[in-house]
Amino acid sequence: MEGLDELLAGPTAIAYVHGDPAKTAKTIQDFIKEKKKPAIIRGGKLQRSILSAQQVEALAALPSREVLIAQLVGAIASPLQGLANVLNGPIRGLVVVLAQVQDKQNAA
Repeated sequence: MEGLDELLAGPTAIAYVHGDPAKTAKTIQDFIKEKKKPAIIRGGKLQRSILSAQQVEALAALPSREVLIAQLVGAIASPLQGLANVLNGPIRGLVVVLAQVQDKQNAA
């Protein structure tokens, strides 16, 4: 694949992983920080695309797959929850009024 030659020049480590590429990039960055090694990430390959060092860092900054799914579900559920609250509002108001009428009749 074109573009890999410059990434493979000099001492190089390669991580070949199936699964979440963001988690892999984050793990590599955390390892470099933890070991305080003067290592740099020159780039990467994701499927058929060559990634620059900045793109790998952006990939590492992404939340995990599970967190992204949870955020998506929350974003979908939020308007639905608001709609349910709006639709329940008149019913809730009716129940409150009926409870007040009952309290007045019991007091009389």
